[in-house]
Amino acid sequence: VSFAASASGGTPILQPKWTADGGAVTGLNTFAPMVTFTQPGCRTVAVTLVFAGNVQKTASRVVAVGGAVC
Repeated sequence: VSFAASASGGTPILQPKWTADGGAVTGLNTFAPMVTFTQPGCRTVAVTLVFAGNVQKTASRVVAVGGAVC
């Protein structure tokens, strides 16, 4: 599964940090990582965006893996 992070206006993003419940993230600190899940289920993928002054904002999404209904 691939994801992408972006923001518009204001302070530029210095670094994205991705996490995936039950998944392996390739490109952990990139704007468009790949996540590999080995088991089906409802999984949470989150990104924390780091801005100047170490201001951080987090967003997450639940994704259905392997036919799971979430």
